[in-house]
Amino acid sequence: PKFVLGVERRKQPKKWSAIMMMTTGLQCYLPLLYVLSLQCFVLYTLWQHVVKGGIAATAIHTCRTNYLIRLACLHIFIARAFYDMGQSLNYLGWLVLLPTTSEHKELRRTADGRMDPTWGFTERHKWVNFWVVCVPKMGVGFLLFLVGVSFIALSDNDTDLIIDTLAITFVLDIDHTVFQLCISNRIKCDLGAYLGPISDRTES
Repeated sequence: PKFVLGVERRKQPKKWSAIMMMTTGLQCYLPLLYVLSLQCFVLYTLWQHVVKGGIAATAIHTCRTNYLIRLACLHIFIARAFYDMGQSLNYLGWLVLLPTTSEHKELRRTADGRMDPTWGFTERHKWVNFWVVCVPKMGVGFLLFLVGVSFIALSDNDTDLIIDTLAITFVLDIDHTVFQLCISNRIKCDLGAYLGPISDRTES
């Protein structure tokens, strides 16, 4: 889609082209806002639980779960949280390395299969993606990491510890679930067909 990815499509009349660009943009950005709102709501709920649970844990001066099980669950969650934050940093690197153009260029591949080096995002489009995609996703991911560690550590028993670990890990997967549900197959195909590694896109 030209608005979000600059993907080359068959030429359309200007009126229909503008409608398609707007529709594609909404289809990409609205699910993102929906995901962020869900994660923020869950984050707030977890924070309330952590505050109350932290007060209770301080009162009895002990954690109520087995040390080894707690260590294993924290390791699983921290690894998953770091993976999620790493994806956000990869996207930020993708924006930085992507060529900056004066106007949106259609995404094409050359005869040898490489990305056309003239393709890129405008500076304004890059900043929009930085503030709308990168900053909220990294911020929510970092806060979920901080709250999630406390939430898992304050579990009441070993069974709740495992269930809480699965629950907080599920929150990190909401974006993938919404992507599969809300994004059309056409856009998914375009993403798979056109977007290669960063180095492939930036080679001249």
